This record gives sequence, C-alpha cells and structure tokens, in this order.
Amino acid sequence: MTPEQGAAAAEAFTRSLDPRARHVFLLAEVYRVPLSEAARALGLSLPEAARRLADADREVKPEGEGQTE
Repeated sequence: MTPEQGAAAAEAFTRSLDPRARHVFLLAEVYRVPLSEAARALGLSLPEAARRLADADREVKPEGEGQTE
C-alpha cells in the first residue's frame, strides 16, 4: 500500500466514525493530543471526551478483538 493509499484508507475510516467521536479520536489517537487538552479544545468535559473516545475505540476494534482467553 502506498502512503497515498494509506492516507485515503485512514480518511475513509475516520469518516465512518460518529462525528461526535471522530474529533476526539483524531486529536487523541492520531495527533496524540492529551485527552484533557482535546476535551478543552472541543468544549467537552473530560468524562464526555473519554466516553466519545471509548465509543470510537469500540468502532475501531470490533467486540472481542484483541482479547485473549
């Protein structure tokens, strides 16, 4: 996969996220902004930003993925 294809795939994926979760996900996970700063920038409480990030994580990682028994 070329860098351009990777960027296009990443953009398509993030566009599939709920818009309310997308902004928190991009700031916290892609741009590595601390969650407290992302929350402040988006006008959210820290618990609300954490909830939205968890929502995005659930969409990113289907249920059961990454769990070991």
